[in-house]
Amino acid sequence: HVLQSDRLTIPLRQSEEKLNVVEDFTRREKDHLPNAHELSKSLGLISEQAKLAGAVVRRFDPQPTTSLETLQILPVELSLEGSYLQVFEFVQRLEKLPLAIWVKRMHFGEIEGKPGSLTTELTLTIFGEFAEQADFAGSNVR
Repeated sequence: HVLQSDRLTIPLRQSEEKLNVVEDFTRREKDHLPNAHELSKSLGLISEQAKLAGAVVRRFDPQPTTSLETLQILPVELSLEGSYLQVFEFVQRLEKLPLAIWVKRMHFGEIEGKPGSLTTELTLTIFGEFAEQADFAGSNVR
């Protein structure tokens, strides 16, 4: 048993070091996540970025929030209409926002009768700091 114990000491120490690195990262990044009030404001910021890029929002549909121990995950489905460059500018603007946003899905389609215009379906995931309250689509999932 002593021999086995010695062989496990190094991997255990390495695992503890990795865990410490992850915990430090999580603490630092948590300070950059929006709280529930800021998360609500971020929906307006996203819509504003589309307008500033010259794209037209056809659908903006926040989905039920998933709350984890220290994190809220807010999926948003939206549909834009605009040129490829307008959609590209919109995505660039999203990347510059002070939010943790993940573009989970992006689908382009042509608009019949409107050459140069696209319809773009996006699913975004916005990450925020956990707060015990109802989410933006009307339910509280925990």
